[in-house]
Amino acid sequence: MLRLKCFLWSGRLYRVTGSSMEPTLFTGDVVLVAKTGCDLDRGRLVIVRWPTVQGTDSTTALIKRVVGLSGDVIEFDEGSLQINGKYYPEPYLSGLPQVLGVESGRWELREGEMFLLGDNRAHSDDSRAYGPAPAETVEGTVEARVWPPSRWGGLP
Repeated sequence: MLRLKCFLWSGRLYRVTGSSMEPTLFTGDVVLVAKTGCDLDRGRLVIVRWPTVQGTDSTTALIKRVVGLSGDVIEFDEGSLQINGKYYPEPYLSGLPQVLGVESGRWELREGEMFLLGDNRAHSDDSRAYGPAPAETVEGTVEARVWPPSRWGGLP
């Protein structure tokens, strides 16, 4: 019960705009976000204030998925995402392609860096364009969708 009280006290609601996280989140969805303080695991959805994203200011928050952690080597090779040389399955994409065409790239993450991606790779500005994100830019972790009621609950 103590964890729940702490979570509610430090939680915040965010309304999703844009298509970069489809099919996981859609415009109009409202998510409950807990302030960071927990470890950021691969696959976790986060709210990030990414200062290197062109066209955003300090009041713009983005929702992205943590794919790479400090020390990881991230590669897109012939249509597949690889982490540390191994194919990384992403069931939360619900059949969407991991990459488009034969997109390729390679990033070695330093201490305190993360590789963030949108689930809708065709419509997401993320680490592929802007490089790794500093961990301190993460504002919180997405814990649940609270709106609409028909899709309430945890997220993949």
